[in-house]
Amino acid sequence: KSKTPAQILQEYCNREGVQVTWTFENVLSIDPSTPNQFKMSADLSGYRDKPIRTSGVAKTKRHAKQRAAQKLLKILHPHIQTWSDLLKLYEPKQHDKTKPINFYLLDNLKKEMKIRYNDYKQANKLKRKLETSLEDIDGEEGHKLQPPKKLQKLK
Repeated sequence: KSKTPAQILQEYCNREGVQVTWTFENVLSIDPSTPNQFKMSADLSGYRDKPIRTSGVAKTKRHAKQRAAQKLLKILHPHIQTWSDLLKLYEPKQHDKTKPINFYLLDNLKKEMKIRYNDYKQANKLKRKLETSLEDIDGEEGHKLQPPKKLQKLK
């Protein structure tokens, strides 16, 4: 799930050492048929020695807060044009399909493969020696000896 604008703004504030203060007020509607709305203001202090204030108006406090956060993020990141680009900046894991390479795991896998390959080579050497020994015995005494069934499968 993606982060909300308010979460991204808070992350930015934590990283940059600035503080955002939220204040809200009811916006009374003149027309009785339209519901009241909420106005949420975001005050950013400590940013380049000048305070920044934005506000958002919506039917709920939550949506008003998100709108105010979006406006503030737009001021803080003027080079970013879309919400998707902002998410890429703050959530690279969700948009980057490549995973970091786990070199420790790859190294262990390489070691395990070498061990298995050496075991395979050793087993083939033993098999050839046993087959050679059986052929020598067959040739000397005229007996027809068969290798064990496990070795017959390796052929």
